[in-house]
This record gives sequence, structure tokens and C-alpha cells, in this order.
Amino acid sequence: MSLKNNNQYNNELDLIEIFLIFSKYKWKISLFILVPIILMFLFIISQPKNDLSYVATTEIKPISTFDEIEYESYNSYLKNTDYENVFYSFNPFVEDLKKSTTQKAFVFKDIDFYNNTDNSSFKKIDKAYLLNLFVDRLKENSIFIKAIKEYNLLKRENYENNQAYENAIIKLSNSIKIKNVENEIQINEKEESNNLLSFNIVFNTNDREKWEKILFYIEKTANREIQTYLSQTFNRLILIQKKLKIYKVEDIDILLSGARSSEKEMYKIHLETLKSDILKNRNIERLQQEFRSTPIIKSENFYAAKLMVKSTFFNPSNVEKYRMTPMLIMAGIIGGFIGIFYALMMNSIRNRS
Repeated sequence: MSLKNNNQYNNELDLIEIFLIFSKYKWKISLFILVPIILMFLFIISQPKNDLSYVATTEIKPISTFDEIEYESYNSYLKNTDYENVFYSFNPFVEDLKKSTTQKAFVFKDIDFYNNTDNSSFKKIDKAYLLNLFVDRLKENSIFIKAIKEYNLLKRENYENNQAYENAIIKLSNSIKIKNVENEIQINEKEESNNLLSFNIVFNTNDREKWEKILFYIEKTANREIQTYLSQTFNRLILIQKKLKIYKVEDIDILLSGARSSEKEMYKIHLETLKSDILKNRNIERLQQEFRSTPIIKSENFYAAKLMVKSTFFNPSNVEKYRMTPMLIMAGIIGGFIGIFYALMMNSIRNRS
């Protein structure tokens, strides 16, 4: 019984002694904890910016409603000159033609359709169409490859050969994602609501300033290429329309040359009328005039969409975001153990001396 009491008494003495040792060296132990924490903190914040990783999200914004109005005249003319809405000529000889020869009567079957201009190849230019062109251009990926090379996002000297360098660029460009969120917008009170997709560019970067420069480059390059595409496409379609107009006149001349004046006078008169109407048709010239009034031709600041570069959200990746706290805690714990060991060793040395 006496031995048990002595052991309990010794244990109590040991705990009290340890507490007294910690109290005696508390400032030094605290110093052992604080110094590693401070040093670790200074080390982390002194790391170059390039070592910090971000998920950059940039909105792709369509043209505004006010900018869209610049295309209204062209779109209205395109819509109202379609063959479903307009006849450029009508058949004034319908009763006489019924009495005329049935040979080659197919010429008169859809005579108004034949005389009318088909504008179905020309696209309505609005914010949805321009936004889709912009996104499609980015999804082709070549523009990202150009930007990566232009701003030296990857350094050639870090790769064994040109092929390895090109493969790395392609891999990096594929990591640039175009993500969309569907937003419903009301066009007007008479029409049903249409869906206009909202797109974002998402990319992991460790250089915020360089990525912003790349975004400005992408925006400028994509809009310039789309402007060229729209202009060239329109001119190509106009050329096709002019050729079709020539072919129509040639077809009529062939029919006129084969017609006998004695038995098909009414037939010839109608063909001549049709030929005259086709030659006088000014649809192509008017369409060109309306197109020249759009920002595609008249504006040096044309854009199909914009990148909200200055509003880019840079979200630190999880690894970087939560790395500092555990590292500081670990430094404090290690420093604390060293401080406690130092206190016990110093107390033991003093007791023996």
C-alpha cells in the first residue's frame, strides 16, 4: 500500500516538474514555435507568381442590342425580298397562254419563281449568328495555337525537338475549354422566346498578366478573321447570283431562238418580257448596298463578340489555396517539439551541474 502511494506521489511530482519546466522556458518554447512559422510564411510569399496556379474564367459576350440595330436594314431587305414574299413579275398573258401551243409549256409553269431572286443562301446577321461564328472560330483551336506561339507560353528550349514542342502546344491548346450556359431571352412580344447561349473560356494558368494579353490577342484575331469571312462569303454569293442571272438570260435566248414566230407569238412576247424583267432586276445591287452599310464593311471596330478580359475571374486552384495553412501548422508543430526538447535538455543539464 505504501509503495502504491509513493508511485502516485512520484507521478504527481513528475507532472508538476514538467509543468514548471515549461513555465520556466515558455518564452523560449514560444520562440521555437514562432520562428519556423514566420520563416515558412516568408518562404511561401516569396515564391514567384508563376508558381501560383489559377483557373481563369472569361465570359464571351455577344454584341449589344444597340449594335445589332446596325444590321437591321440589311436583314429587313433580305427578308422582304425573298421569293416567298415578293413577285418581281406576273403573267399578264395567262388567258392567251392557255390557248397557245402546249409545246415547251413548262417554261410558264413557275414563271414568277424563275424571275424572282433566291436570297436563301444569304444569312441573317444578328447577335446569335455572330456569337456562333465567334465560338466556332475559337473551337477550331488554331487560333489558340497561334496565341500560345505568339506569346511564348511554352518555351522551345524546354523540349527535345520541334515535334515534341508542337505536340505540347497542341495539348495545351486543347486544355483551353469553351463552356456554355443556356440563357433564355425574349425577342419581342409577338415572337416566341429564343435561346441564346452564354459561353465562357476556361483555362488553368500560372501567369495572369500573360493570359490576359493572350485573351486580347484572341479577341482581336477572331473578330478580324470573322469580318474577312463574312465579307468574302457575301461577295462569293453575290458572284453566284450574278452568274445565275446570266444563265437565266441565256436560257431564255435559247428558247427564243427555237421558237417559230408564226405559231408562238404570245410565247415569244412573254419570254421577252421575262428577259427584260430579269435584266432590270436590281436586287443584287441593292443587297450589296445594304451590306456595305453594315459594320462588317463600314466599321474598323467590327466585332462578332467580345471577351470580358478585365472581368476574368482568377480562382486559385485547391492545391495552392489550401497549401499555406497546413504548412504553417506543420512548421509550428515541429518548432514546438524542438522547443520542448530544448527545455528538457537544458533543465536536465542544469540539474546535473
